Amino acid sequence: MHTTMQILQTKRQKLLIELAELETELKIKCKSHFNLLLSPNLMAKVGAYLKEKDLPNRSLFMEKALEFYMSKNP
Repeated sequence: MHTTMQILQTKRQKLLIELAELETELKIKCKSHFNLLLSPNLMAKVGAYLKEKDLPNRSLFMEKALEFYMSKNP
C-alpha cells in the first residue's frame, strides 16, 4: 500500500508540473498575441482617434478595450 501511495503521489506531481508548464505556455501565447494587437502603430492610431474625438482619458478607453478583448478571448 505504501508503494501505491508513492506511485500515485509521483504521478500527481508529474501531472501538476505538466499543468503548470501548459498554463505558462498558454499565458505566453496569449500575452504575445495581445502585445501584437497593442503595437505602437495601433496605439498611435488610437491616440490620434482620441485626440480627434476630443476624448481626454486614454487609460479609461484602453481599460474598456481590454475588458472587451478579454471577454471575447478568455
